[in-house]
Amino acid sequence: MAGCDPVGARDPARWIAIDASTAFTCALTPAGYAACWGAAYWDFPDFQPDPPDAVMPNSATPILVPDGGPFVSLVVSGADVCALDVIGAARCWGANVLGTVGDGTFTARRTPVDLAGGRQWRQLSSGLTHMCGVTTDQKAYCWGNNFSGTLGAGAFGGASTIPVEVAGQHTFDGISAGTVSTCALTPDGHAFCWGQNGSGELGTGSTASSPFPVAVAGDLMFTSITVGGSFACGLASDAKAYCWGWNNSGRLGKGDTTVSTVPVPVLGELAWAQLSAGGAHACGIAVGGDTYCWGLNNLGQLGDSTFDSAFQPKRVAASVALVRVESGSRSTCAIDNDGVAYCWGKGNPVPTRVEPPVARPQ
Repeated sequence: MAGCDPVGARDPARWIAIDASTAFTCALTPAGYAACWGAAYWDFPDFQPDPPDAVMPNSATPILVPDGGPFVSLVVSGADVCALDVIGAARCWGANVLGTVGDGTFTARRTPVDLAGGRQWRQLSSGLTHMCGVTTDQKAYCWGNNFSGTLGAGAFGGASTIPVEVAGQHTFDGISAGTVSTCALTPDGHAFCWGQNGSGELGTGSTASSPFPVAVAGDLMFTSITVGGSFACGLASDAKAYCWGWNNSGRLGKGDTTVSTVPVPVLGELAWAQLSAGGAHACGIAVGGDTYCWGLNNLGQLGDSTFDSAFQPKRVAASVALVRVESGSRSTCAIDNDGVAYCWGKGNPVPTRVEPPVARPQ
């Protein structure tokens, strides 16, 4: 597994945040400086970074990002990264092939640059080729790829190199960008989604796509929402988990592989503290600290010591209680209460500790 040692092999590094994407992972040191590791490429041959190491060099160990901090949070898309500092200012870097850096250009950025607009942000979220965020005044904005209407600005197609406001005059508390869709929560817990909907990932009860927010069906109130590869999951106010959308490999966690155009409960009697949807799997931390994953497991991304996909939650083979989990496309990473990070997947089905960061080669 890139960037990991077997548990117990050495003294671990400490981290305050972590996020996994398709080919690489980034995290923040206790001082708030970003480090990334993995492969400096992604899955779209027609949209390769130029230069190839625009995000970072290929590396099995975390490499510190030049001028990369201090930050308090960060999110990782297919080939770009955005991070927030302590006052809510956003800076981004990466391949910028589809404007995902959000600086008004398509120029690759090796080091962080200011996100256009000068807004203060309360939260950011990364999809595969687009980014979204909620400002301190509870307005939602998105930038990057809009081929599927994922920016929510009222039209399909094109891309935006700067943040554009999501249509509808809604106020939002949180937002989650996925592969081809985006969802957000209002302050009272109502869920709205937009973008592609061929598998019901908008949760409206239909398969009609929408370039602007549409309400998720039902009367559920959610405290958080997370969007992955053509599916989404929400944590309801009673700590139950619900998912909807495409269900290949059982990523909805409902015991089968049939799609659902409306939220359906994840199997089991667990109460959940946090959920994270990845490319074709999802993970969650149960109240009490045990971590579970379900869905595709061809690369060990469920972390249960096997490569068998699961149609309902399976316990991750972690020896410590985890407090935050982030699901990528091919891997999953998590942090424990001491700030020790663990990752699994990409061919390694066992949680392993992340190594300390090193300086980027000149």
